[in-house]
Amino acid sequence: IANGVVCIATSNRPPDSLYEEGINRSYFLPFIALLERHCIVHAMSNSKDYRLMLADGNDDFFFVRENSKGVENKCEGVLYHILGDRHPVETVLPVAFGRNVDVRCSDPSGVVCLFHFQELCDVELGASDYHAIAKQYRIIIIKDIPRLTLKQHDQARRFITLIDELYEARCALVCQAHARPDKLFVVQNNDSHFRQINDTELKPGEAFGVDVAQSSGRTTGELASVRELRFAFKRAASRLVEMTSKGWWTKHAGANF
Repeated sequence: IANGVVCIATSNRPPDSLYEEGINRSYFLPFIALLERHCIVHAMSNSKDYRLMLADGNDDFFFVRENSKGVENKCEGVLYHILGDRHPVETVLPVAFGRNVDVRCSDPSGVVCLFHFQELCDVELGASDYHAIAKQYRIIIIKDIPRLTLKQHDQARRFITLIDELYEARCALVCQAHARPDKLFVVQNNDSHFRQINDTELKPGEAFGVDVAQSSGRTTGELASVRELRFAFKRAASRLVEMTSKGWWTKHAGANF
């Protein structure tokens, strides 16, 4: 800006809401003031979810256990259709600094893999681990995705980070879940856990994190408040619909089922 550069940017938040309630936000406030002083803010309010509009034939690869018989076998059906004559194997993906991710059901050619939700989100994995998976495979199958609330904020945070990494890598997704995407994340104001968090003044080191992935595999803004889970849930649900749609698969996986 000091050199006369014109800055044009889009964001899901207006400048005064950036990094809201984040740790040490006071250090960030001068930057917000700089943006507001030198940039014209245009509100592009629109209730339309263009991911949903563009997801032609959405939910083709999102299977809800409560709505259909034989759902248990659908994920394996997709897996073996892609594998053809190949047989799944166990493999280990290197991540960084000596870390590895165990993949119990992997395509030897590196096209597709299958995970259970617990293997990805009930263990200490993060953006770099999910990035390694997204870099290795074009198609990811995830089984047994539960409904998630703020009580499972660690699992929810990891799942959101996983979806962000797969989305940025343009991976195709197959999901077997206990609810459709817009009902998968449950955040209610009358939830006792939400009220407890909402009434608590967060101090440095006490906030819960939501990692938002970029194409580099790193995160933008560490440890956003758990209150941001509302917005993160909505974004993740929208991305789930798009990534499991036939249109997304045709464009990014080249698969025709």
